[in-house]
Amino acid sequence: MESIERYEEGLGGAEPTQMTVSTPLTTAKLKALSNPIRRDILHALTARRYARATDLASDLGLPSNKISFHLRVLADARIIEEDPTHARDRRDRVWKPCQGQLDLAAPGLDDEDQILANALIGSLVEDHQELVRKVVAMASEYMQRGDSMGNHGTFMQTSLRLTESQLETAMKHFTDTLKIASEGNDPSDDGVRLWRIDLIAGDDTL
Repeated sequence: MESIERYEEGLGGAEPTQMTVSTPLTTAKLKALSNPIRRDILHALTARRYARATDLASDLGLPSNKISFHLRVLADARIIEEDPTHARDRRDRVWKPCQGQLDLAAPGLDDEDQILANALIGSLVEDHQELVRKVVAMASEYMQRGDSMGNHGTFMQTSLRLTESQLETAMKHFTDTLKIASEGNDPSDDGVRLWRIDLIAGDDTL
């Protein structure tokens, strides 16, 4: 789940979206996540739950050595960690996301880190806008070509009267449902694709 205040995507291990563990917001984390390739890697790694550099290179269409470099940066920032339980031997490097959440609206950031946090928020907004642009373009093409092109995106908008706690509960149910739906999927299976899902909500005081 991605929002203006919290960057929760990717930092969840077996819980790909909803997390309860809080992790310190550090300069290293902010710098690591400021890179769009590393955010893409985190998307793909979160969807797989654990992966090797070669797996992520296949998902993202990038060279394995480039993926390995960015994985080391994410690991140094303690955003991801090695997952020896899925490694074939000691030389086999398998990675998984660390559990936790980053609160970009957390008080107490120094001036330099606040600048980095603001830049990251801007990047996340740009990522979201790019996804919306692609889905809208796909919808236009879908209306022209019909079912022959398959479904590659969806968009839903609704308005509800809820309390803050009710919204949090609804978000939790939604992310739990996504987790259940994806459990047991093999990324190499035909028909299993990496879906980017952004969920954003705002109340009537904005």
